[in-house]
Amino acid sequence: MPLDNFPLKNVPTLKNTYILLRHGQSTSNVEGIISSDPSLSNSKKHPLTEDGVGQSFAAGKALYDLVSTPSHQLNPTIQFVSSPFARTRQTTMNAIDGFLSCLDPADDFSLNGQVCDGVSADTVNDATVYTDFFRERFFGKLDGMKLSTYAYVWPVDKMDTINTGFGCESVDEVYERVNKGIALCERRWSQQTVVIVSHADTLQILQTGGARGEGKGGNIGDFSDYRFKNGEVRVLRQGELPEAEKMEPPARWSQGNN
Repeated sequence: MPLDNFPLKNVPTLKNTYILLRHGQSTSNVEGIISSDPSLSNSKKHPLTEDGVGQSFAAGKALYDLVSTPSHQLNPTIQFVSSPFARTRQTTMNAIDGFLSCLDPADDFSLNGQVCDGVSADTVNDATVYTDFFRERFFGKLDGMKLSTYAYVWPVDKMDTINTGFGCESVDEVYERVNKGIALCERRWSQQTVVIVSHADTLQILQTGGARGEGKGGNIGDFSDYRFKNGEVRVLRQGELPEAEKMEPPARWSQGNN
């Protein structure tokens, strides 16, 4: 069902502030393959590596630093919302653990509706909201193939945000989906810091549209220039994007053999 409007079109009017967190390094990252099939929701396939666990724990500490710094003006009432893929579920758990490890007795934080004083990471994690609105972008026939094959999709995305080549989910489809996720959060909570734990393409599409205040069909096709690193934390703000990092096309494209 189409949205009547796009919440990300005017980020400053949202009731909540949103922090975006990409999952830590996964086994599929190490294998160098695309892992995007929606059937991976609630599965155990492609979990975090040991390094990914460390990155996720560090992300929780980075989140603590963000919300505990007054100049960032972030609400100390925090809610985690996550993709249901194994790597994002584990990232959420470890980020919560990392956040709790930083607590000072004078802190007045709440995580997932739980006052942080003496609460366990397991208790907090049990109240995390998992939703397919923030799952990985599906790459169709490219699922399970080498990561370099992303480059058969991203250059086309820049010219056509309804591109579904190879059976991929289009940029517009992902953007509409994440807007529905934001709308869900806006209905459920108010004046909170909502941490969205998700995947690179999903977060980059969300961030690019939110930063530019775009509705559907807006100028978001270049989202792939704003790559999230594993375990990276960013605040969603209108008008703010990191420095672009251009991606080189595969050799067979540059040679004109496609």
